[in-house]
Amino acid sequence: MGNFRKYAVKANSVEDFLEKYTKHDRHYGRGEEYAKERIAYYKKELKEIGFCFMSKHESVTGRVVAYFGDIALNS
Repeated sequence: MGNFRKYAVKANSVEDFLEKYTKHDRHYGRGEEYAKERIAYYKKELKEIGFCFMSKHESVTGRVVAYFGDIALNS
């Protein structure tokens, strides 16, 4: 987990993280059902390992981004 802290970005929720940082064609561009499943997957990942992340290929930033969900980091 520590190595991913350098990729941390601010977001208010998993949904906010995905909406802000995912390329449209990799999220809602694939349909509402796909987006719902992706949100559920990222929520599970956050719960199980304490953060979720996306690759530079999915991210609008062109780099890896990670969401930790903790108030201190995201406020």
